[in-house]
Amino acid sequence: MVRRGDRKEEEEEEEEEEEEEEEEEEEEEEEEEEVFFVYSQSTTRRRRRRRRRRRRRRRRRRRRRRRRRRRKRRRRRRRRRGDEEEAGEEEEEEEEEEEQEEQEDGEQEEEEKKQEQERQEEEEKQERE
Repeated sequence: MVRRGDRKEEEEEEEEEEEEEEEEEEEEEEEEEEVFFVYSQSTTRRRRRRRRRRRRRRRRRRRRRRRRRRRKRRRRRRRRRGDEEEAGEEEEEEEEEEEQEEQEDGEQEEEEKKQEQERQEEEEKQERE
C-alpha cells in the first residue's frame, strides 16, 4: 500500500521535473528571441519585455512551489519509513536551499530591472537623436 503511494509520488515528481525542464527551455528560447528582437517599435518592445519578465517570474514561482512540494513529499516519505532524524536534517538543508533560491531569484529580478532601465535610457537617447 505504501509502495503504491511512493510510486505515485515519484511519478508526480518526474512529471514536475519534466515541466520544469520544458519551462527552462522555453525561457532560453525567449531570451534568444529577445537578443534578435531589435527592429520593432520601442513601445511594443517594452510591452513584450514586460510580458516576458512576468512570465519568467511566474515560472520561477511555480518552480519554487514545485520544489517545496517535492521536498515535503520526500520528508513525509522518510518519516513514514522511520527516518525521523534524517528527515529533520534534510528539512534544515532544504530551508537553507529555499532561502538561497529566493535570494538568487531576487538578485536576478533586480538585474533584469537594471537591464530594462538601461535599455529604456538607450532607447530614449536614440529617439532624441
